[in-house]
Amino acid sequence: MEISPLPGNTIELQHSYNTELQPQVGEFSQGMKATDLLMSVSLSADNNKHKIKELVENAMDEVTKMFTEGDPLWQHDLDKGIEVLNMVEYQRIFHSNLDTTLEDIIRMIAVDAPLDNYLPDLNGIIIASNNSNLLTGEDMVNQGQIIKSSNNVHHGSREVGYLPMPAISIVEILMDVRLWSFVFSEMLSRATVLGIVSPGIYDGALQMMAAEYHAPSPLLATRQSCFARYCKELSSNTWAIVDISLESLINNPLMNCRRRPSGCLIQGLPDGNTQVTWIEHTEVEIESVHPLFKSLVSSGIVFSAKKWVDTLARQCQYLDSLTQHSLDALTKEVGPFRIEGMLRLAERMRREFYGATSGTKGNGYKPISIKGGDCILIKTLNSDDQSPALLTVTTSSWFPFSANKVFSFLGNDRNRTKWDALALDRSPEEVFHIHSGQGQEDIVSITKMVDEKGRIDTFFLQEKHENAVASYVMFSPITYDSLSSLSSNNHGNVDEIPLMPSGFAILSNKDHPNQEEENEGSIVTVLFQVLDKSSKAQDIPKRSIRKLYNLVNNTLSSIRAALFEAPDAITYQDGVEQGCMCVQRKLEKIKQGNEASLATTSLTFDQERSSTTTQFSCRTRVVKDLTT
Repeated sequence: MEISPLPGNTIELQHSYNTELQPQVGEFSQGMKATDLLMSVSLSADNNKHKIKELVENAMDEVTKMFTEGDPLWQHDLDKGIEVLNMVEYQRIFHSNLDTTLEDIIRMIAVDAPLDNYLPDLNGIIIASNNSNLLTGEDMVNQGQIIKSSNNVHHGSREVGYLPMPAISIVEILMDVRLWSFVFSEMLSRATVLGIVSPGIYDGALQMMAAEYHAPSPLLATRQSCFARYCKELSSNTWAIVDISLESLINNPLMNCRRRPSGCLIQGLPDGNTQVTWIEHTEVEIESVHPLFKSLVSSGIVFSAKKWVDTLARQCQYLDSLTQHSLDALTKEVGPFRIEGMLRLAERMRREFYGATSGTKGNGYKPISIKGGDCILIKTLNSDDQSPALLTVTTSSWFPFSANKVFSFLGNDRNRTKWDALALDRSPEEVFHIHSGQGQEDIVSITKMVDEKGRIDTFFLQEKHENAVASYVMFSPITYDSLSSLSSNNHGNVDEIPLMPSGFAILSNKDHPNQEEENEGSIVTVLFQVLDKSSKAQDIPKRSIRKLYNLVNNTLSSIRAALFEAPDAITYQDGVEQGCMCVQRKLEKIKQGNEASLATTSLTFDQERSSTTTQFSCRTRVVKDLTT
């Protein structure tokens, strides 16, 4: 299969380690948007090419030095589990033209003198702390950030990883925009090459790029950046690849993320493995960040160097799984099928789920048209008005439970009947599972749903995994015929199997450093894909919108109630989600004889009390409402 990593230059994948990706990489071809074309024309001017070459050479010098520096430039943040950049020391080393005011501040730090949270503007630079109103000298060194304005925050981090992959294969992934988009699809909504300044495979290659980065929630706006990427072979089997922002050469208000000199050092080892040292240094605008994510974005962990290295490591694990499990599995439900085919299908489901949870405007999400539904988003996936509408509905919600607790609950099939309205009268039974990574909870499985008469109602393909930033539980209904087709040695049919990825993404959300896990919170993003036979792509009736609204609210409420260890399930469909306190208020209204409140609120609640038993069983009605 041929791909075009650079405009006008069609080549085949050069290195065999990446050839396993060829059947899937093609779908990640992305054309330019109008803004990309404008930037490409502007940056391709001869005078700008000279400036770009100068920028990348300076960036290469800076990042190469940062690779080898230790304390005090790099310091370990025990709360985040990453190495963070000491911004004051960074300014001292790489921007020595500090004015006397900043020199005075550094001297105050040396004697641990207290400093105000927001210091005088130092040539457009303000130093601030995330976590306190008063910043001491020690805080400045350990937690300091340098901010271009009160709305922009700098984040710098470094991570070292050892990967079972040849060095040149990692170079290829980073310098081929399609491979880069594919491997890092959990973080990249889109990426494109704007132009080539210096050709080369790969030593000396210099290209202009635009990228859009996302975290797993459509409520969180994406980051957009325009930058130059430069690759240089430092010595035999040792490479450096650096990025430097190009916003100084163009004026594009859509670019809300500035890449300071960043990059990775790729060192091939004698055993065939590779040591990667990754540096991420960005300046981002946070004023427009959704309040739910402000503290998470301010922490810098979501797009830290550790996240990039962990994602690359997971790709290695996936490729290793493909080579280890190219055998057949035998189940009595569907007969023999290829494990490799199942892993490829799960990979496709995972990447589609990543894309669906992105906040990119290209996803076309709109707030649901119901009072109180501003944060519940909906979109239509098909445009054919002659077919039933394929709809996606999603939102994010804060949970007063740790991410580990939420992930453990959702990843356990036995808990499915506690939150899945369509599974209330069915029993989930695992048919097959296989580990897809090094983590104990990295599992791909097939589950069958069995009705009360013991008949198989449907199958689900499910994958769950966790990383340094997020954990996921993703699933899609899959037919018997689709599972049977995996018995073929021809893996081309994997791309033809229909999928409707749904599931959950869970982000840890600590309120403050050193917080114990049991006191942590988390942000849960839920996403459902639904085929609605009563809707057309251009005509979604209010009744269907109400069903989707109820589906999301009921699911989140049921999960929250189960985690509170409520007897069974708490769900309410008026858009209010306040946990057990909300249910208590509902019960008080009922006691007071306020029957009018029940006219607009459907409450599902099973509770046994010592003196009386109050039961409201609306489950059957809810299920019928969702399926009719």
